[in-house]
Amino acid sequence: MVSRIPQAPAAPPSVHPVADAYDRLSAVFPGLRVTTWDGAPPSGDGWVCAAGLAAGGEALEAFLAWDDAQILRDHGRRARPDVIAGFGLHRYAWPACLLITIPWFLHRRVPRLPVQDVSFQRERGRMAVRLSTFRCLPDDPAATLPGARIVPDEEALRAEVRAAVGAHLAPPWTASPLPEGARGRIQAAEGLSLCPPMGN
Repeated sequence: MVSRIPQAPAAPPSVHPVADAYDRLSAVFPGLRVTTWDGAPPSGDGWVCAAGLAAGGEALEAFLAWDDAQILRDHGRRARPDVIAGFGLHRYAWPACLLITIPWFLHRRVPRLPVQDVSFQRERGRMAVRLSTFRCLPDDPAATLPGARIVPDEEALRAEVRAAVGAHLAPPWTASPLPEGARGRIQAAEGLSLCPPMGN
């Protein structure tokens, strides 16, 4: 009789060093729930990829149409294109900034999130991200993990926060072939503060 060697239980999936910060954010702020993905981002049912917004076209027009309709419903009149663009950028940029600043504030870890790695479902207050590299300090327990990029001190880490936010929110739309309406709205909104409190 041949005895079988019992198989070891499967190792639990590894958790990215930044993911806990998103769980804690969702716990104290149920209006924004952040999940992670590896293979393919969520799509359909109101989801939009940040890369689609940056590219302009139908994705951006549909995104701004939501603000256009809300302003008309709440105020009984249509807003100027720059106002619509300001509302749209405001409602994306504030939670997008939290994806970077909350891990820094809680764990001193700064993820890099290119636009193709972030998706947004604004009506449900949900974001989905693909996590890869992150910046951290030399004494961080996660400093030896894959994807860690060590910076020397707190000031360097603060610079990484600014760089990560800037890289994600920098408007590349002017280099893309946009419909005239989208181009005018984005150009009109350039220079607005991108991180005010989230509005309704």
